[in-house]
Amino acid sequence: MFKNYFITSLRSLGRNKVSTLVGVLGFTIGLIYTVFIFHFVRNEISYDKYFPGYEKVYRVLADFNKDRFDAVALPVTESLQTQFAQVALSTHYIEKECKVKVVDQFYNQQVQYVDKDFFTMFSRKLVAGNWSEFDKIPNSTVISQSTATLLFGNNNPIGKVISVETSGKLIDYRIDGVLEDDPPNSSLHAGIVLPFQNYRDKILVNFQTNWLINQFAPGYYVKLDNPQNKLFVQEKLHDLLKPNIPAEYFKVYKYELQSLSEIHFDNDVIFNKVKTSTKNYLFILSGLVLLIILIVSINYANLVIAKSFYRFREIAVRKTFGAGRKNIIAQFMVESFIVVFIAFITALIIVPFLIPSFNSLLDQKMQMDFGVNIPTAILILIIVFVTVFVGLIPAIKISKHSPQKILNGFEVVENKKHLSRIFIGLQLAIAAFLLFGAIILNQQFNFITQKKLGYDKNMIVMIKTNELFGRHLDGKSVNNYIDEILSEANVQSATAGTLVLGGKDNEPMFRFDYEDKITTSYIFNADRKLLKTLQLKLSAGKDFSDFNSNANSIIVNEEFVKKLNIAKPVECDIVYPFGRDKNKHVKIIGVVKNFIYRSLRDSITPIVFVCPDTRTYSECIYVKIGNTNIPGAIETLKEKWQKFFPDQTFDYQFLDERIDHLYKNEVRWKNIINYLSASAVIFVCIGLFGIVYYSAERRTKEIGIRKVLGASVANIVVSFIKEYIIILTIAFVVAVFPAYYLSMKWLEDYAYRIEPGLLVFILTAVIIFSITLLTVTYHAIKAAIANPVKSLKYE
Repeated sequence: MFKNYFITSLRSLGRNKVSTLVGVLGFTIGLIYTVFIFHFVRNEISYDKYFPGYEKVYRVLADFNKDRFDAVALPVTESLQTQFAQVALSTHYIEKECKVKVVDQFYNQQVQYVDKDFFTMFSRKLVAGNWSEFDKIPNSTVISQSTATLLFGNNNPIGKVISVETSGKLIDYRIDGVLEDDPPNSSLHAGIVLPFQNYRDKILVNFQTNWLINQFAPGYYVKLDNPQNKLFVQEKLHDLLKPNIPAEYFKVYKYELQSLSEIHFDNDVIFNKVKTSTKNYLFILSGLVLLIILIVSINYANLVIAKSFYRFREIAVRKTFGAGRKNIIAQFMVESFIVVFIAFITALIIVPFLIPSFNSLLDQKMQMDFGVNIPTAILILIIVFVTVFVGLIPAIKISKHSPQKILNGFEVVENKKHLSRIFIGLQLAIAAFLLFGAIILNQQFNFITQKKLGYDKNMIVMIKTNELFGRHLDGKSVNNYIDEILSEANVQSATAGTLVLGGKDNEPMFRFDYEDKITTSYIFNADRKLLKTLQLKLSAGKDFSDFNSNANSIIVNEEFVKKLNIAKPVECDIVYPFGRDKNKHVKIIGVVKNFIYRSLRDSITPIVFVCPDTRTYSECIYVKIGNTNIPGAIETLKEKWQKFFPDQTFDYQFLDERIDHLYKNEVRWKNIINYLSASAVIFVCIGLFGIVYYSAERRTKEIGIRKVLGASVANIVVSFIKEYIIILTIAFVVAVFPAYYLSMKWLEDYAYRIEPGLLVFILTAVIIFSITLLTVTYHAIKAAIANPVKSLKYE
């Protein structure tokens, strides 16, 4: 019997080539999206769950006044190692980009400082050598396979020496082991792994006994003997803090343990030392894929129902010869299964060729795995659902009619129009929903990239001067370099300081007091040309350049004034309890307008500028150049650099490019969501085109009679449009309000965001109504201008 169903189904699908092609094409694209997106989602939600016992591993976070920091003070980590029996394993972790020298060649590489427990805690495996000497010999290192290949090619790296730049000096390390590469779903990396003791001795030399965190503090991970001990460890840690920190801090300072499986989606941690993602986008992508599958399913089901007008006699004859309703339903189910199966096989053939493109688009290293896993289960469920949905619903509607009435020439009065209208309305609602969301998303991203930042980012060259782990240039040489380049015609202005626009992961924050109010603020070294070079605007007071000496003088931003509620900030004295001087006073000489220091995802924070009379330290130089000969200006800056710093590379970038890079992820997500949304809307258009086409074809006789009775082309077109306008209006109203609510929830993640107004509703309506009206009008006019004689000549 199945053979008969199969052969009959192939013949039926062959006769209805258009609907078959639409079904196969739609399901193929939908299944390709499904395969990639659900593999991506699986990879994201499996982060840091790749080894046994991951549920016992926690990241220690410092909570200061409800701000959480991926930083732990050294006395706290020592206490966790020695005073907590519940801690089975523990490791410091900090990752930085350093210059690595191999023979005479330099590489920019990520370097990790860890304790030996790191390898056991995170189940890292050796492929060569050993790590037995890792924490015994300070100059022992372990590297990954890919790093070994990069640095040494196919040569054996064991016993070789690499030099890592730290605090301006190259320190030699002997390679004792080679690790397997990081799992693709690991937040913590192991490229060039160095003993944490080196970091402690060279970077944290002044913070050995300080129980409060600082910008150089490492991250810290612990593995508990039992997850139920988490609360006990947190409470005991808090008790340890009381005798070791000032009383005013104890109420707002504590430590918490965060489950390892949670860190990948936690974007609200300051000094975060791991790469994070946004869970909301996973829901958006999954929802879009399911909507696409639903749309293509509705398309095919609608086309089958529309074509059923021509299959009534076939069904009636089959029922006359003894076929029951179950047999008719089985026939349609087999047809739908064949279409879905062909699409599935086609998708499997195409997927391997698209893996590089999708990996590039999603910034992943995915490999397709069709074993026993969640994506495979979801794919099977989708195939089953689609087969049942597109086969069962049309079959039930078509098989219920009496064969006697059909064969006796009675026209079947169908209420299948209602089902088709519901399907069309659902598709149009989905299209309006996606269009509304896509418009909001694009407006927000355009807002981010086009918003004025409060400073001039154009034609500004940033040059690195000092780094925590890298180069250390003395202030006098930096001054001389700036004086030298300012004499060049294509250099308009130059300044140096510790302000790194776009932000970095270890900016220091300090306490400031005014009357009974306290705030913490970023503090940056500046010089007299900073405000001029970056075009930072003063809202009150004067610039550093207006004074001969700026000792104990500060310039603050408007947010600083707001936080301390200072009525008249200029000439106001602020207490700056830094170091041993708990009553140090500084005077505000100017207030600069708020500017976007990091990114538009972050809210404005208090900022303080100080201007030492003698430059001692800076992190970058900003050079404003002319736009007439940019390559020549860069070459001039490089030549002068080599004159003053012959042993240091000229490491520069344009400020506007740096700021644009901050939104790389947003641009990537925008492209992904736009592609999926556009695909969904195109499928809706294809489905609508097919339905209107078959509807016009089915109404040929009606239209012929109308024309014979005097109806004009306009009357016929209006009758067509009226039906779809009602459906579209209902669909639009149903779709836009949930879309608006969800868009507003998504926008809450941004400190700076658009306020969607009436224009978004109007634009969505114009697009969706235009698409629908163009499609319906085209087929209506085509049917209306046809010769009625052709449709009525046999009547």
